[in-house]
This record gives sequence, C-alpha cells and structure tokens, in this order.
Amino acid sequence: MNYNCLKKGLFIIIAAILYGLALNLVQFYLAWICLIPFFIAVRDDKRKAAFFSGAFFGFVFYCVIYYWMPVAILTISSDNIPGAILVSLLVPAIMAIYFGLLALCFSILKTKKKPLWINAFLIAAIWTIGAFLLSIIFSGMPWFSYDIGNAIFDNLYAIQPSSFGGICLLNFVVVFVNYLFAFFIQQSQWKKAFIPLGLILIYMGIGWGILLDFKERVIVSGKPVSVALLSGNIPQDEKWNEETGNFLAKNLLTLNESALNTSPDIVLWPEGIVPWPYRADDDLLKEVLKSSASHPGVCHIMGMKTEDSNKNMYNSAYCILPDGTVKGRHDKHFLVAMAERAMPFLSSSVLKNSKERNYFKPGNDNSVITTAHGKIGVLICSELYVPDATKKCIENGAQILVSLSDDVLFAKAPGIVSHQFFKNRLRAVEARKDIAASCNMGISGIIAATGEIVVMNHQEDGYTQTAMLYPNNFVSPCYFFSIFVLCISGLIILFFCFI
Repeated sequence: MNYNCLKKGLFIIIAAILYGLALNLVQFYLAWICLIPFFIAVRDDKRKAAFFSGAFFGFVFYCVIYYWMPVAILTISSDNIPGAILVSLLVPAIMAIYFGLLALCFSILKTKKKPLWINAFLIAAIWTIGAFLLSIIFSGMPWFSYDIGNAIFDNLYAIQPSSFGGICLLNFVVVFVNYLFAFFIQQSQWKKAFIPLGLILIYMGIGWGILLDFKERVIVSGKPVSVALLSGNIPQDEKWNEETGNFLAKNLLTLNESALNTSPDIVLWPEGIVPWPYRADDDLLKEVLKSSASHPGVCHIMGMKTEDSNKNMYNSAYCILPDGTVKGRHDKHFLVAMAERAMPFLSSSVLKNSKERNYFKPGNDNSVITTAHGKIGVLICSELYVPDATKKCIENGAQILVSLSDDVLFAKAPGIVSHQFFKNRLRAVEARKDIAASCNMGISGIIAATGEIVVMNHQEDGYTQTAMLYPNNFVSPCYFFSIFVLCISGLIILFFCFI
C-alpha cells in the first residue's frame, strides 16, 4: 500500500514538473506527453482520492511554474510583506483546488464501462471548460492563463487551428492525445500507442493545410508598414529620478535616433516607457519629436500615463506625429489585478501600505487608432491574455496589431518572458493580423498573420530593429468558433453523462 502511494505520488510529481516545463519553455514535443503520468496516477481514483491527487498536482505545478511570484508580488504591492505573503499563499491554494476539482470531475464522469474514446472526449472537454472558467473567474490575473495549449505555440503548424477554435481547440486536442497515450501505456498496449501519434500527425497536417489556405486567400490592403521596434530595456532598479533621469533620457533619445535612421513609418515604444503622465510640453517628448522633424511621415506609438481632470490615471499608448499632434490614444481596458487595479476579493488594506496606492482606471474600447498607414489595433501588456481585447480591435477594423509590454518584473524568469512573446503569436494567428511587439526587458519582435516569426529579439541592453507589417482586412472566424468549441465540450459532457 505504501509502495503504491509512493509510486502514485512520484507519478504526480513527474507530471507536474513536465507540465510546468512544457509551459515555461514552450515545448511542443513535451506538450503531448506531459500529462501521461498524471492520468495514469488518477485513473482508478475514487472521488476523494481523485480530488487530493489533483490538489497535490496543482501544488507541485505551482512550485515549478510560479517560482517568480513571491518576489514579483512583493514588488507590485510596494513592499507590503503581509499582503505579498497572503497572495503568495492564495495562488497555490487556488491551483490546488482547481486541479483537485478537475480530477474530481474526471472520477465522477468517467467509468470503465464507457469506451475509451468517450472517456477521452470527456476528460478533454472537462479540461477545456475548466481552463476557460478559470480565465473568466480570475480575469485580470494573467498568471492563471497557463493553458496546456500554450505549450505548442512554438510550432508553426500546431498553432494554425487556433484561427478557428482559439486556445480552447488547442487545449482539447492536447489533453485528448495525452489521455490516449496514458491509457495505452497503462494497459501495455504499445502498438496502439501509434494511434495518438497518428492523431498528432493528422492534426499537424490539418494545420499545414489551414496555413496554405490562408496564404492563398489573404490580400494585403494598402502599402506595407515599416515598424521600428524600440526597447530601452530599463531594469527595475533603475528608477527615474534627478540622478538617473538625464542618463536614461539620453539613452532613449539615442535609440530614437537609431530607429529614425531606418526611415520607419512607425516607431513602437514599450509600455510605460515614459513613467509620468502625458503633457504636450514634456521635455523628453519634445526632444523625441524634434528628432523626428526630418521624418514627417513617421508616427510614434509610446506607452505613458494619462491623468484626466479628475486626477484619474490611465495606462495609455499614444500615437503622436512629429508636429506633436496626438493622432489617437488607447487606454488599457483590461487591467492587472493588484498591480493596476484593486483585487476584487481582498480588502485594500491588506495589499496596500499606509500610503494610498494610485490604481489605474480602465479605459473604454478605443483600441484602434486610424493613421496614414492604416488602422492599428493596440494591445497593452496583459491585454494579450484577454481574447476580447483582440476581438475588439478586429471588430473596430484593425488591419495590423501592435502590443506594448513591460516585463521588468519577470526579466529573470525566462519562461514568463517567452510566454508573453508567444501570446503575440497566438493573437496574430487567431486574428490573422500581423503584429509588432515592443517589450521592455522582454522579447520584442514581429509576427506575421500566418504565425511566422519575422523578428524575435531579446537583449540585455537597449536596441532597435526594423521590419515590415502587411495590413489586411481578412476576417477571422476564430472568435465565433471559440464559442462553438466550448459549446461542443459542454454538450459532450452532458451527453456522455447519461450513457
């Protein structure tokens, strides 16, 4: 009995580690097998045992993938140690309960009397719906957006079906294949293990076909747009103050000159690169525009704050022409809990110091800026994790997308940095729009609407790099089919519960 418990616990630990590595490192091959030990471990569990097995898996998974969280939360909460400890304890508890409930649902709905393929569909459907509900319940907390489908973002063909079913479809397929592998391995039916392997090949073939079909149908609308990515890479410990201000400003102006030398249509700056509210007479901004005077066609998309007449603060992205004209502004609508807005279920006194924290106000849906270079959909940092943010851009006629991010808190967590960049790839394929990403202390790059990575750059020092975006008016079916996939998953569960 003790041996079986140890064996089961070891399988769960191995699965949680593999799952964490697959997501943190975005490992395509690992994604298809990482859950095999978990499904083997819980296959015969009764309800209570299944819940605790899932909870243990969730806790170990937290330890693997959220190693960066305590320090990040301490920084976000302005060195409020009690609040940081409380939130750091809540997250593993939430993950344990979540995976415990998933395993409990598995044990309730699956039975040995049902055919293998029915149980596989049930488990894939439960996992898909669970991931969707987790993202809804904890909206504004992107650290809960670790869908298993994220692990296959590094493969061009594997990500293509997301243009029809979004991350939901990817989650469903990956879990389905993992369960089939687990069943055949546990039953020592080694030859039948070629069945899920064949499904992977079929899935990849479908992805290849989707990619070819899109390339044949897409039509470039207007002229290509030259975008210069500008990343200052200003670390967390380099604050803007009287001692460092001139040095940091000089570096940014040098980078701006370097970007302008490539004669771009757009200079894309990261989120919050100017850490104070916008003013037309701001000295740094005037110097940036002064350098741009000889490039009348260029526009700067810069991350900075906005303060309105009521002293409300917004996390904004400004589109500014060389003459100082503000062509448009996007105020971040989907804010990060605790960092940009108050936590919905914790009192502010727990998370704040005695000094009142100035949270941002959510913006409206002005996510598209019309320029001489086309309609540009703007996403700020964590809005990449919210499908509705990209959906709003497309509904408002965006022809290309840009994202502005600041990964300063995660600069030493390579998994988070990669995760952020590959979310750009998902949105590019889902929306079928070219996207340019400028990130401070993270990965900047340009990804085509096909999902092909044109530029991917990660350096410690500041840099600029220029590449082309190709606007299009293609309407992706993704946001309809994502709902369709969820409905199908729900129907599968309801139907097979009564078999």
